[in-house]
Amino acid sequence: MSAPRALRRLPAHLRLAALDPRAIPLLRAALAAAPRAGIALVGGTVRDALLGRAAGGRAPFDVDVTVPREALAVARRIADRVGGAFLALDAERGAARVVTAAGRLDVTDW
Repeated sequence: MSAPRALRRLPAHLRLAALDPRAIPLLRAALAAAPRAGIALVGGTVRDALLGRAAGGRAPFDVDVTVPREALAVARRIADRVGGAFLALDAERGAARVVTAAGRLDVTDW
C-alpha cells in the first residue's frame, strides 16, 4: 500500500530555511550540546515546516527537540551556550526548557 498523495510530496529532510530564523541559534547549540547522541526535531515546528507555513513572526517561537538520554544536561549546556535560562520541567522523565528573549526550546528524552 502506498502513502497518500499528500505524504508522497513531503521532503525527506527539513531545511533550516523552513524554520523560524530566531530558533536556528538554539538548534545549532542543541546540536553542539549533544554531538554523540544527536537530536531530533519534533512537534509543531516540524508540522509547520512540512506544510510550508510561514516561519517567524512576532510571537515567541516554541521549538521541541528530543535526545536519547540526559535531556536535562543537554538543555543546561544549550542554555549556557546561548545565555538563556534553564528550567527543569520534569527531572524524573527527562524534560527541560531553555528560555531566551526570542522564544523557548524544550528538550526531552525519548
